[in-house]
Amino acid sequence: PVLVCGLNQLGIAVVRRLVGNGETARALASADEVASYSHELKRLGVPACIGVASSAGEPEAAGLHEASAVILAANDDAENVDAALTARRIRPGVPIVARVFDPSLGEYLEETEEGLRVLSVSGIASPRFADLAMRAAGAAEVCVWTVARGL
Repeated sequence: PVLVCGLNQLGIAVVRRLVGNGETARALASADEVASYSHELKRLGVPACIGVASSAGEPEAAGLHEASAVILAANDDAENVDAALTARRIRPGVPIVARVFDPSLGEYLEETEEGLRVLSVSGIASPRFADLAMRAAGAAEVCVWTVARGL
């Protein structure tokens, strides 16, 4: 199974996609997050463990030793970095994908931690968002505004 840590909009979207693609998923999240998505987790057949991914013992209880990969989807860089380092310490070879907002931190982690992939949702979405914004506003209008602002 894939262990998804953090149940927010991104985390539950990842769980949905995994299950939709025939993968087995498990979740590790706070009590509030698990409560927020309990009906959907039950419908999807995804077991959830309440805890923090960076706390010793909790990732193991959630299935880290059996996980084919770990996805860290919390909204906090420090939480995801701590969780990545915890998972790496417990199970050195497991592939990890971590959500990190800070591009410098993300680059550093990918350079120093083998098997760790860092993704920024805003970084991934930015080109598409800009394209859609240009279409919605009219490309000529956006280009004139950009030139006028000296960008």
